[in-house]
Amino acid sequence: MTDTDELMVITDDGIVIRQEVNGISVQGRAAQGVLAMKTGESKVVAIAKYVGKDEE
Repeated sequence: MTDTDELMVITDDGIVIRQEVNGISVQGRAAQGVLAMKTGESKVVAIAKYVGKDEE
């Protein structure tokens, strides 16, 4: 991945978030991950896709 690539997250009810990778903070080994999207209790992430700039 490079700083110009994007991550696309889509929930099962059609909510889409697309953000550049450089907007996501780098975490250390002891971290528990990065929250890309709050889905609520009843929603599930249906797709998480890495989008390279050459794929558009």
